[in-house]
Order: sequence, then C-alpha cells, then structure tokens
Amino acid sequence: MAANRIDPFGDDLDVSDFAPRPTKAPAVPKAAIRTVSEENRFPSRAATAPAKPLREQRRYRTGRNVQLNTKVTQATFDHAHHLCEQTGMVLGELLERAFAALERELGEEAKPPRP
Repeated sequence: MAANRIDPFGDDLDVSDFAPRPTKAPAVPKAAIRTVSEENRFPSRAATAPAKPLREQRRYRTGRNVQLNTKVTQATFDHAHHLCEQTGMVLGELLERAFAALERELGEEAKPPRP
C-alpha cells in the first residue's frame, strides 16, 4: 500500500484541477443578523464609552521613588484615600506624617536609628 502513495514533494503531483467549492449559502443581510441577535439578547461588541475611574488619578513629582507594598483591609484603603482627597496629600506624604504622629505619641522609644 505504501508503494501506491504519491510523493507530495515529487514532480508527478498534479493539482491543476483543484478549485475551491463555491459557497452555497447566500449572504445574509446585516439588518437580519442584528434583528436575530437583539431578539436573543446577544450582547453587542460595539465600543462603548470608557468607564469613569473610581477616583481621579493624582500624579506628583515628589522625589519618592521607592515602592512600599502592603496588604490592608478595604476600610483602611478607603480611609487613606479619603484622607488624601480631603487634605490634597499624596499617599507617601500621608504615611510620613502618620509615622511622625506615632513617633510623637510614643516619644523617644519610637525614634528610628539615623544613618
């Protein structure tokens, strides 16, 4: 059986009679497609207006270039951002001032070692 196979890379393979089959289905009008999709509550993929951000982005040049990631509760996150919006501070400044207030509250024992 292997001897009867045609070598696809050989010169004796003739594909000149090959032609794609004609499409049997007629083109469907776009209005009909839209009607069927709306009747079946198929969601449109048309572009929509971009979602409004939850809060306005604040970008400042502060010299703070070291990132501090920490996990907090949603209430703490919301409280910090509310304080930033209320005072006009950035999160880094809010954290620095919170540290300073804690140091004042604890006194000398809370002072960090200075390099």
